Amino acid sequence: MVPAKMLEIARLILQSSPHIDRLPYSEAFEGPGGAYERFVQLYGKPVSRHDVWWALLRVRKSGNSPSQGRRRGFQGGNAA
Repeated sequence: MVPAKMLEIARLILQSSPHIDRLPYSEAFEGPGGAYERFVQLYGKPVSRHDVWWALLRVRKSGNSPSQGRRRGFQGGNAA
């Protein structure tokens, strides 16, 4: 279970890094000022990269992310 504080921080991170599908092992996640570094600063205590990634992924999958975009299988528009 991901603590509520981690989920809130994940929402904040996703506002500025909307391309979650491109984050793991990328400069946007690992680099200076990346998602992992910002997450740890906001959380205020050590947290693993794995836990940060899962918090980001959980927010994205829950539909509560500002970066939601098109979901797999979404047809868009009205079916006739």
